[in-house]
Amino acid sequence: MPLTDEEWVAFINETNDMVDNVGRHFGVLLEALDELRRRTPEVRERGDLEPLLRRFIVLASAQAQRIRERLNSFLRRLNDLRELGEL
Repeated sequence: MPLTDEEWVAFINETNDMVDNVGRHFGVLLEALDELRRRTPEVRERGDLEPLLRRFIVLASAQAQRIRERLNSFLRRLNDLRELGEL
């Protein structure tokens, strides 16, 4: 059965939320990368570059996992809708 107008609105809102959510995760990554870029010269002089890089890698891995989970969740929803014949 095709989606009703209300269901389409909900679906579009869900899509927009997913895009916003992924955008926020990328924003966190970009801020962290900018901090890494800004602080690299001073941190390198002190010999503390490795811990800063490790912290960035941990943050990047966590954000990447969140992005994957959010996108996979959305794709599963799309597949479910297709299987039900609603898309």
